[in-house]
Amino acid sequence: MADEKQAEPTFQDWVAALSQNQPKGEPWNDRGFDAFPALQTAYGHELKVTESSAASDAYLWIRAARDQETGERHGFTDGAAEEASIHIQADQAALFAMQVLSAVWDHYQGRPEMPPET
Repeated sequence: MADEKQAEPTFQDWVAALSQNQPKGEPWNDRGFDAFPALQTAYGHELKVTESSAASDAYLWIRAARDQETGERHGFTDGAAEEASIHIQADQAALFAMQVLSAVWDHYQGRPEMPPET
């Protein structure tokens, strides 16, 4: 019996596998908006996403803060604030998320491994 070669995972397979480990938000204020667990980057920055609102539409805050312990400023210019924030409409955030996923999947240094099954 010949060895059966397993099909290479597709972008859709990878995104579906990622969604199995989708982080859950926790309420962070008296209005019930969710905040998601902060991510620490390789340079010590903290990335955080929180729900927001506007009078007309759903919004998110995307925040990046420099490393508070080491003062690492990689990507932050001298004199810059300790944190950079973006207030973005939910539909724009979804497009941005897809751009990030596509950039990771098609990175010139190779594709990411499939996440473990849960």
